[in-house]
Amino acid sequence: MKPLTTMTRRAFAALAMAAGLATTAAAADFTIRYASPYPPNHVFSKADLDYFAKVKEETGGRVDFQPYWARTLISDREGIEQLASGVADMAFIAPIYSRTGKEMTQSMSGWIDPRLTPVQKVEIWWKVWDKYPELRKEYDGVHLIAAHAGENMHIQTADRPVRTIEDLKGLRLKATGESVTLLNELGAAAVAMPMGEVYVGLQKGILDGTVAPYETLVGFKFGEVIKYYTKLPLPRSAYGSRAMDQEAWDKLPEDIQKVLMDNSMYWAERVEHYSAEQDQKGIDFGMEQGVEFIEPDKEVYDVFVAKMGEVWLRVEADALYWIVSDAFVNPSKLSDNALLNLVMKLYRLGPGLEVTRLFAWNVKDKPAYRAWLNERFAAGPQHVLVPCHGEILAGDAFHEQMSALIAARF
Repeated sequence: MKPLTTMTRRAFAALAMAAGLATTAAAADFTIRYASPYPPNHVFSKADLDYFAKVKEETGGRVDFQPYWARTLISDREGIEQLASGVADMAFIAPIYSRTGKEMTQSMSGWIDPRLTPVQKVEIWWKVWDKYPELRKEYDGVHLIAAHAGENMHIQTADRPVRTIEDLKGLRLKATGESVTLLNELGAAAVAMPMGEVYVGLQKGILDGTVAPYETLVGFKFGEVIKYYTKLPLPRSAYGSRAMDQEAWDKLPEDIQKVLMDNSMYWAERVEHYSAEQDQKGIDFGMEQGVEFIEPDKEVYDVFVAKMGEVWLRVEADALYWIVSDAFVNPSKLSDNALLNLVMKLYRLGPGLEVTRLFAWNVKDKPAYRAWLNERFAAGPQHVLVPCHGEILAGDAFHEQMSALIAARF
């Protein structure tokens, strides 16, 4: 057996407690110590075990895994940093809960279409990962192996039901990523925090509710402390969730590395599989506990889902002025701040005349909207576009520029 990292005292203590596993690992050429903040019966852990078995089979038993569950070696918030320090060889990491330094990862849920499947979100994640070194920098010190995404989250509350947008006002909610910003804009008091801290927060009245999927009703026993589950969807983007300490990765031969990476999407698929199973168990448990599942009125649902919607204000004066808020932008340049510059590119916020990515994704009937725009901007009187972000668009090239953009985006 070839250990991959130098053991810390804490890791050595944990290894001693799990000495019974050593006999099964003895036949392997490489035993990978795996740390997770989740218990062994959690959906993420079940997916982990499937991945371990597949890798072991495809390497002919040359690789085995020795898991340490339930925060034995690693925490929610500092997983990347702890893994990079060598507490384990491989770990489940959760950068969405990090307090600082993971802004790009945490912002990605803001432009993910809630209609995408979890695996589709993961496929998008890897494309962004390959393109932007700034995102990869957030994972310094580790080698990312897999990402995963979950089904949409919804709003769970302890005592105050959410039946309208107005009901969100003043609610102290646990949320993640860009959903914090959205909920706060709608009047809530949302904060990001690890899921493991939510039960006590709800139980003691520190929180009024949480944004979480069905499975947490049973997986984290939220069904015991909430009364209402409102089906207003908040998308969960993918994030890098399984990685190896870079030094441990570098010690593996290339053929073993290839097997680990070739099964990256398999890991994501198993998470989706077990999450779907657990979602149904969560619904069943919630019903047993008397949780009320609220189906919002269509008007409320449409307002919430179409939060990226747009209003056009038409003003007729010496020209025909069109005032628009966030769907169309026209900044002359991107930000001088590298991180903000990257976020602007991800959201498609310029430079120059653009339709924001989030808005375009959420236009359900693109042909109808394209026809509507072309009718408004038909050649004739002088048109002037006044976006809330960027420069005013006017002049002889107005119709040509708008027509080209509308055709490209819708």
